[in-house]
Amino acid sequence: MMVQAALEKARSLLKAHGLLVVFENILVGTISDRLSSRLLFEATSSRPLSRLTAAFGANTAGVGVLYLGERRLIDLAAAAGFSVTETFVLRRPRRSRVLVPVLAREIRRTGLLFRATT
Repeated sequence: MMVQAALEKARSLLKAHGLLVVFENILVGTISDRLSSRLLFEATSSRPLSRLTAAFGANTAGVGVLYLGERRLIDLAAAAGFSVTETFVLRRPRRSRVLVPVLAREIRRTGLLFRATT
């Protein structure tokens, strides 16, 4: 996964206890964060469904939209050698027009502060 590789690369560049700040749109799923994220990705990455998803506001041309849930992002960071120092919501949650009423309660613009472990 590209996110895991990026986190591992960032960790390799930091000294012990160095900080990494991540700003991310976090999906809060209606079913579960991980399942909702996967279903949204599958729907928006399907070329045959691209016209339908475009009608709902997903202008992805069949490439796909991938949101991670907060727990998943924290787990990936931990696997790369980070601990979570702080999380904070940067902007009020917004409801998306993109199939989200079915798949997600909201999408939060979130900041996460990770500290490199020794």
